[in-house]
Amino acid sequence: MYLPDNSERYEELRKLKDEAEENTIFSLQKKKGYAAEKKQVREQKEEAERFNGKLEQLKVQQQEYYLFQLFNVHQEMNGHQEKIESLEETREETQAREATAEDRLKSAKKAHGKLNQQLAASEKVAYLRTFFVFGAFYSPSHRPLFSSFLKLCFNSFT
Repeated sequence: MYLPDNSERYEELRKLKDEAEENTIFSLQKKKGYAAEKKQVREQKEEAERFNGKLEQLKVQQQEYYLFQLFNVHQEMNGHQEKIESLEETREETQAREATAEDRLKSAKKAHGKLNQQLAASEKVAYLRTFFVFGAFYSPSHRPLFSSFLKLCFNSFT
């Protein structure tokens, strides 16, 4: 027996079932899409947070590096300052020794000049002694020489 009402009803219910299945599948796919999108957004957010954390870490390391460089420059500067002070002390000592040496040189030159004068006077006395020993003082023209000789002899002993 043929039941037209049931077959139409069956077809209608089957269509409704197919539509419901399609809607369910579509909803599930939509839900999966939203979940995948939500997961992707969460992963991107986590990646952005990791990236920002790495940037902060980089800033901190750069600061530490620059501070380390400044520390080294400061240490080198202190070392150079100590060298400068040491060289300054050495320069001052050298200048003091130079001044002392110049003073000794001046006094030596002065003593040398006096000795040269004494030597010249001694040579003159020796010359005059030789001159007068051989009878030159008996000559009337040499009497002034003889008197200067006597003055020289007496002045060199006083």
